[in-house]
Amino acid sequence: MKNNIKTKEVLKWIFESFIWLGVLLLIIDFVTKQIVLHNMTVGQSITLIPGFLSIEYVVNYGMAFGINFNNELANRIIFVSVSLIGAVILITVYSKKVNKFGKFIKA
Repeated sequence: MKNNIKTKEVLKWIFESFIWLGVLLLIIDFVTKQIVLHNMTVGQSITLIPGFLSIEYVVNYGMAFGINFNNELANRIIFVSVSLIGAVILITVYSKKVNKFGKFIKA
């Protein structure tokens, strides 16, 4: 019975914390990228809602926002370093704020 209550608390927390929304957006992002990759050519644009929403197939050979150091190894090192630092900061801040769940849930 105790385990069932914890499960309900965790599910309620996930729903209230909008983790489900992040997962849903991640799935939509992946699916749309696969559709574009397999059905469009680079440079092609499709208007979905005129004047509001269109999809254009572009390729970014740099990092986020087009940042590019003209060296693939440097790009990877900087991108991975920034990502790891950001992840450590987020995990540290988050784990200190959430004390009502056990270590397994925090992990």
